[in-house]
Amino acid sequence: ASVAQCVHDYQQAHPQLASKFARYDLFAPTFALSCLNRLQLANNQQMINLSDPAENLKFAGELTNPIAVYAHQE
Repeated sequence: ASVAQCVHDYQQAHPQLASKFARYDLFAPTFALSCLNRLQLANNQQMINLSDPAENLKFAGELTNPIAVYAHQE
């Protein structure tokens, strides 16, 4: 099965999570490019603040989501 089909299957099997699926759209056309290697260079002992992981993320542009074209395929 493809990645997109696995996502659709999971979403159909767990309708109680619909609000989270809408909030974190795995089929969005693009997503932010997170530069994890920059975090490693900044602090190779602890890449992220464990109490607020998003605080330390570094982004550099957008990437095209390869499964976006399968958003409405089930």
